[in-house]
Amino acid sequence: MPRRNSNRQIHKSLPPKIPKIDNETVIDPFTNEEATLTQILRSSAKKQYICPGCNQEIMVKTTHFVVVPKRYPADRRHWHSACIKKALKR
Repeated sequence: MPRRNSNRQIHKSLPPKIPKIDNETVIDPFTNEEATLTQILRSSAKKQYICPGCNQEIMVKTTHFVVVPKRYPADRRHWHSACIKKALKR
């Protein structure tokens, strides 16, 4: 009698889909002023940035967030997903 394949029940699971956050109003953790929070999906992330939360690089093709101050939109900052979530909890 042939043996059953023990890997039959193991399925490769896909990572959970992250809901896109678009233009949510938040308080900028860097300036404490009102700002717009937008998620940049990995398909749209074409440049490297420095995260102000950890001072590390945000690599190309990495899902991250951009915080755009309402008063000074040119002072936008790109954040790692974990860094902005941690900063907004404070």
